[in-house]
Amino acid sequence: MFPGIDGVKGVKNKDGVRQYDKMKRKAKPAVYDPATKEELIPAVREGQPFADNVKAAGIEARTLLDDMGKVLINGLENHKNSIRVAFKHMPTQRVNKYLKNVDKNIKTIKEGME
Repeated sequence: MFPGIDGVKGVKNKDGVRQYDKMKRKAKPAVYDPATKEELIPAVREGQPFADNVKAAGIEARTLLDDMGKVLINGLENHKNSIRVAFKHMPTQRVNKYLKNVDKNIKTIKEGME
């Protein structure tokens, strides 16, 4: 049985993954084999919850994506610092605009992780 978000160990952003407990499936008709007319995929009722393994996969994916986002942010911060060092003696509008663009991208990634 799926223990829910609070029972899963290693989840750092529990608020960001609570959505998986609330998600319900949309209605879909059954899929049949055209040759044998055998039901391959059963029909789904409206509001039927996702299977426990699908919820667990969503939680695992969210955790992985958050970790990847942190690595990307760290890399962009280091890149920004190296650009500052490289152009320390000649700060131009172009360099400043580039650094602002990097900051904007970092902010966007952080918002996506929330």
